[in-house]
Amino acid sequence: MIHADSINYVMTALLGEQGQMILPEEFRESQQLEPGDPITVLQFGNQLILIPEKALFGELSNSFAAKLEQAGITEESLQESLPQTRLEVAKEHYPELFSDQPTEEAK
Repeated sequence: MIHADSINYVMTALLGEQGQMILPEEFRESQQLEPGDPITVLQFGNQLILIPEKALFGELSNSFAAKLEQAGITEESLQESLPQTRLEVAKEHYPELFSDQPTEEAK
């Protein structure tokens, strides 16, 4: 949920010839944005919401980490399961590479 105290007026901008808009320097610095950094643009009714992908990735990572923690999954257990998971995915996507090996059912 968006809280009113987290919404700030930043600036009024003019669109350039090719629809470009300059983000305020203060905002670029606070978000550590550099030329060429991707920004997600969401349309919300007749409004646009700009989300720097760095921030979006950070939020996604934090959310993912919290879900894993709630499920009792540790980084150690994830690391331990990777070799078996990779093998299972490879067998599923490239069965021809494993056709001469016994399947789990045959063991």
